[in-house]
Amino acid sequence: METMMAARAHFLACLLLWITSPCHGQELPAIEFVTLEEQPVGTLIGKLSEAQVLKTEVLPAEFNTLTFRLLDSGSSSPRVSVVEQSGNVYLEEVLDREALCGYLVDCQFTFDVAVRTASNSYITVLTAQVTIQDKNDHVPIFPNSFINLQVSENDKVTKYPIAPAEDRDIGNFSVQSYDIVQQSDIFDLEKIKNPDQSVSIQVILKKELDREEQNRYQFHIVAKDGGEAPNSGTLSVSVEVLDENDNYPKFLESEYSMSVKEKTAAGTIVLQVLATDKDIGVNGQISYRFSPHQQGLEQIQQVFTINSQTGEISLASSLSANPGKVFQFYVDASDHGDQPKITQQVVTVTVVDGGNNPPELQLSYIVSSDNGVMNISESAKNATPLAHVRVDDSDSGLNGNVSCTINDTNFTLQPVGTKGFIVMTNNRLDRENVERYYVTVFCEDKGSPPLSSHINFTVNVTDENDSIPRFSKGVYSATFIENANEGGVVTQVSASDEDIGRNAQINYYLHDDSVSKFAINSHTGVITANMKFDREVNPRITFRVLAVDGGNPQQTGTATVVLTITDINDNAPSFNRSRIEMMVRENRDPLTKVGQLNAVDLDEGNNGRVVYSLIGEVSRNPPFIVYQDGVVRAKESLDREVQSSYTFSVRARDQGETPLETNISVTVTVTDDNDNSPVFVFPNDSNDTVSIGYLSETPSWITKISADDRDTDQNKAVVYSIRHGNDLQLFSIDPYSGDLFLLNTYMVTEDTVFHLMVSAEDNGTPRRVTTHHLNVVLVYTNATAMAHMSESVGNKYIIISAVVVVLTVILSAVIIGLILFLRRKDQRQELARKLSKDIQNENSKYLENGKVCYEDKQDFNGCNGDLYKQKKKKEVSFSLDEDMDNVFDISSVSAYTTGKHEAEKMKTFQTPAVTYDPQTIQTLHLHQLLIQNNDSSKEKSLKKLGVKSPHDDISDTSGETTTSDSGRGGSDMDMPSCTNMPDDAKAFNFNGHHGYRSSSGSPSYLTCGPPIDKDGDDLVKSRPASDIYSISSKQKDFKHLTPRENFERKHNLQSSAHKHCDRESDSSKQKPSDWSPSYV
Repeated sequence: METMMAARAHFLACLLLWITSPCHGQELPAIEFVTLEEQPVGTLIGKLSEAQVLKTEVLPAEFNTLTFRLLDSGSSSPRVSVVEQSGNVYLEEVLDREALCGYLVDCQFTFDVAVRTASNSYITVLTAQVTIQDKNDHVPIFPNSFINLQVSENDKVTKYPIAPAEDRDIGNFSVQSYDIVQQSDIFDLEKIKNPDQSVSIQVILKKELDREEQNRYQFHIVAKDGGEAPNSGTLSVSVEVLDENDNYPKFLESEYSMSVKEKTAAGTIVLQVLATDKDIGVNGQISYRFSPHQQGLEQIQQVFTINSQTGEISLASSLSANPGKVFQFYVDASDHGDQPKITQQVVTVTVVDGGNNPPELQLSYIVSSDNGVMNISESAKNATPLAHVRVDDSDSGLNGNVSCTINDTNFTLQPVGTKGFIVMTNNRLDRENVERYYVTVFCEDKGSPPLSSHINFTVNVTDENDSIPRFSKGVYSATFIENANEGGVVTQVSASDEDIGRNAQINYYLHDDSVSKFAINSHTGVITANMKFDREVNPRITFRVLAVDGGNPQQTGTATVVLTITDINDNAPSFNRSRIEMMVRENRDPLTKVGQLNAVDLDEGNNGRVVYSLIGEVSRNPPFIVYQDGVVRAKESLDREVQSSYTFSVRARDQGETPLETNISVTVTVTDDNDNSPVFVFPNDSNDTVSIGYLSETPSWITKISADDRDTDQNKAVVYSIRHGNDLQLFSIDPYSGDLFLLNTYMVTEDTVFHLMVSAEDNGTPRRVTTHHLNVVLVYTNATAMAHMSESVGNKYIIISAVVVVLTVILSAVIIGLILFLRRKDQRQELARKLSKDIQNENSKYLENGKVCYEDKQDFNGCNGDLYKQKKKKEVSFSLDEDMDNVFDISSVSAYTTGKHEAEKMKTFQTPAVTYDPQTIQTLHLHQLLIQNNDSSKEKSLKKLGVKSPHDDISDTSGETTTSDSGRGGSDMDMPSCTNMPDDAKAFNFNGHHGYRSSSGSPSYLTCGPPIDKDGDDLVKSRPASDIYSISSKQKDFKHLTPRENFERKHNLQSSAHKHCDRESDSSKQKPSDWSPSYV
């Protein structure tokens, strides 16, 4: 309660502020909203926040703070609700335009809303006006579903006003047209627009009617509104043709003549005149009389009398006239109309001699009669007796011989002995053909002259329910819009019955097969729908209609109604799956058909005709075209390796007036063609060399050949093989894994390169093959070390001992290295100065080609061994730190360079990083250290020349076969050193080939040359160093060089091809100055 009071107080304050605000007094234009009637509760009819006045007058910074409150107007306007924060207006009740506004064209209501900002800087009251639009929700209805018009048959062209149909809708949804169903050329419809815009209708009689030809007409007037699916109402009109006295009575005989015997007793019926009138009622009732305007009327009335109802003329008194007397008079037959119609007929009565009397006839009714009229049912059988005619003739002879006849063949006379005749039916009577018979029995004797008598009677055929109601059509065809509201008129049927009275009263019924779907007016035959119909479920409905008369027993007529349900677009196209998958092979021509889209729309015509289109952003437009008929084609040749699948959305839309559509996702998978050859991962252009020790165990794994194929499945499966270069069958390759193995041991005396051509072949059709060169280097390795390593592998105790020794040596080497490092620089400078001085001042005359020789000991081969030894003894000094320094100094490899520039470069060269197994490194280093220390004479000789002792710091026994510069078996640094220690010469078998001997027979290890046999001959033809470097200097890659040459070239080292050596041999044999590994 307190909250409500506070809210009211706040609102009143806001209103007060609004009243006092400068804007007060300026009337704001009403905000107009439009809504359709019959909308459900909660329908949004407008947004107050979109009012232009608010956008103009409220500051943008405060616009989002606006609040809206509905004001109580105190009227009975339909309730709406306003959302306080957004200003959205929603319906709170279902609006019925007809109930609210009747037939007003503009149906509106207003309400007020208070609007303010949070800071109260803007306060106003807005008026909203809601216009309710009409909906075609009412059906035209006539005041009566059936009317009976009475039209006189003598009426000329006449108009008969009809109460128009009413439709509570307005505008185009009101009644727009009237039509006559089962129209003929007799009636028409006239529509008159009144000043108040209402419409009056009149039935126009286009020509005169003749009741005697047809006494009743039936037709229907259908009123339709102007909706898209028009609603209609039907009025059944029955036109009864009223009788006019337009027919004269007509006598049955064109002449009446009779002979009467003289002295005939009074009251004797002389004859009977009969007349008929086609009119009905009083207009057809006939009275007879003697014509009042004829001459001698009084004399005639004295002799004769006439029955005004039956037309019987009898004697008023005993006939006393002489024979031969002729009475001729006129009889009037007059109907009972307002203006009676009269027909006259002459009657002649001749008085004859009484000697021959005419036959006397007496009629007795056997069947029921009414005022002299016999009634017989049309269902009576043939030969049914109707009356007895008694014939008497008192004459004798021929004068008493009487024969009788009857004037209608539908009847016959059956003699009954001397008792006269029985009048019987001669045929089955049909009331529908002839309703009344006028019968005359004529009897004549055989006298001379013959005398005759006749008697007249009327036979009325009574109706029996023997006619079946007959529909005007055997089959009625009608159309009805699907989903139309219940109660809509489907069609109207009509039937007629030739019977009369109750037997002709017809009621209409539906057969049991359709009573749940339709209803029928039993009197008018108007059929209406009881439900909504779905054309897609049942496009055509056939049912039967019954016409039942009121007779006993009842007769039933049957007609068939064929109802066609016309289509509306109420079904969207649908697919039989949630997503569509298609496949197309890559590399096909542009506009290749990918697939066919098939959506089903149960509607018909344009409503069921489906058109397909591609949807999505242009930037993501897939390389496909979707044609309107659903054919999907590729716009361009597709490449599976670029993209293997595409997903896009397709819209299937029908062509109805209000199209319906369905979207579906389509995935196109690009299937593979074998259009990619395998590409080698290894070997490749930058890495195509592997190495392995030639004494490795067989089979030994060398490397893994690897290739990749961008195709899939069988097209991707790669099989490897060796195409060329394996003539010695040294290698084998696993065709599936690509593993390359050394199969057999091949003895080499130097590093030997095998050029293999390996291939990778896929399994596609056609197969694609890629080849690549692979260089496999059989490394000439230290056999002793390899044997030692093999033995150590086989004996775990030896391995353990070796590990301990290696670790000890390494630790010692590290400690010594730290101590010697501090002295190294000074000693190196001192040694350089000493060497420079000795060579330049004292022994310059003996320096030849980088070798120190005494003058008197020179020969063709270089220095004399003895002199060399003598000089070496003089110059050599021993230093442990120098020896240890040389152990780790790879710069000693360049001790034979002739220029200072190259020597300085080699001093700065650092040992490349290696990845050998630590145990192997330690063992080899220790082995070299021991060798170098034992050959003190060599060290002293080298020191004299300022050359460091060479060492093997690159392992040949690691077994590594990769091509990286890791320091293991696969890099170019794994080639054996050209300068070997004494034990190295043994291990590599260089003591007899690669070294040379001095004059004293001891081997020299200063330089090395090409292999020679035991007699000193070269085993391998050497290549000039100039050739090697002339080739390698012109090419960026070093494929034409040996692995060792590649290494030396890469690190700017002096090639082994430039190292000259002097061997102690015969002067007649010139030894080559360089050598390099041979190629296989």
